[in-house]
Amino acid sequence: MKAIIETKDLKRLVKATRHFISKGDERRIFTFIRLDFDKIAMEVKATALDGVKLSEERAKIITADESFSVYIKPYLPIGIKSGAITIEIIGNRCIIGDGDSFVGYEQPKENIINTEKIINTEKIINDLADKATICEFFIDSEYLVDALKSIGKNLSIREPVKFQYKGFGQAILLETVNSKRLVMPLKHR
Repeated sequence: MKAIIETKDLKRLVKATRHFISKGDERRIFTFIRLDFDKIAMEVKATALDGVKLSEERAKIITADESFSVYIKPYLPIGIKSGAITIEIIGNRCIIGDGDSFVGYEQPKENIINTEKIINTEKIINDLADKATICEFFIDSEYLVDALKSIGKNLSIREPVKFQYKGFGQAILLETVNSKRLVMPLKHR
C-alpha cells in the first residue's frame, strides 16, 4: 500500500489536525492522526480525535496504488526537500519519506477506531445544512484564536467560554466569569 502526496499538502493536513490529538491519553489510538487514502477520489482525509473535539481535513493526492488507512504522529521527517512525499505501509509500519529523509510509525495494535461510528460528521454537516441558518458571520480566525488564547492563559481551571453575537456587523463577545473579549467582524465579502 503506497500513496504519493505533495509535501505542502501533507504539511497542511498535519498542521490542521495536530491540535486535535490527545496528549497522554491511555488510549494510544487517540494520539495519532489517521490518514484515509481514497484511490477512486484521489484524495486523502486526515482525522484527529481526542474524545472531545474532532478535526477532518482533505487534500488531493498524486497517486495511490489502492485505498488504505494509516496512523501517523503529528510531525514529519526532518529535512524534507522534494515537492512530493511517499507514504507506504511496510509490515506493521507506516513509512513516510521523500527519498532522502524518512520517518516510520508502528501502527497501533488496539482496535482501530472508526470515527464515522463515533461521530458521523457527514450526517451532522448535512443535518445542519437542512436547517435554517440562525446567524452567520465572517471573522478573522487569527483574531478569534488570539482572544481565546488570552482567556485561556488567565484561567486557573477549565472554564467554558460563552459566545454572544447580536447581528450583522456587530462584534462577537467572548465571556467567562471573570473576563470579556471582543472580536470585530469582517465585512461580508
